[in-house]
Amino acid sequence: LNMDLAQSSVATIAMASGEWADVAQQVADRDGAQPAPTCFANPEHPTRIDYVLGNVAALQAVVRCRVLTDVKLHAHRPLEVVLALAPLRATRPMLDTPKPFPRAPRRRRTDGGDDADSDADSDPDSGDSDECSPATPLPDSPPPSPTTPPTTPPA
Repeated sequence: LNMDLAQSSVATIAMASGEWADVAQQVADRDGAQPAPTCFANPEHPTRIDYVLGNVAALQAVVRCRVLTDVKLHAHRPLEVVLALAPLRATRPMLDTPKPFPRAPRRRRTDGGDDADSDADSDPDSGDSDECSPATPLPDSPPPSPTTPPTTPPA
């Protein structure tokens, strides 16, 4: 950011959440110092209006934050923030995708052909696709009738 933090409602809200912080201030507090000024528009009264904000994870990775004084810009001095990224490597749980159920062996068609020779794989209404579809009755059993009670096989 290149402004007074108090003038930025977004920065104020972010920092008030406790999830974001002024990196230079955090490093200065750790080192027992004050953040260095970054703006020299008035060399007699330099100010600090350049900021880097970091979230909780990034703050843990900060190795160094400093104002680069050897860069001669008209009024500003850039901030350098060095991060150790190795500690930021996070793991996340992942679910293994289940393998599809094995397909039933193909049965012979009653007309002498083989289902493997048919285009059942490309016909979504064939009941033999990988997608969920209603069960198709086997050719040798009649479909159940809502008016006929089920028969029990002879003992």
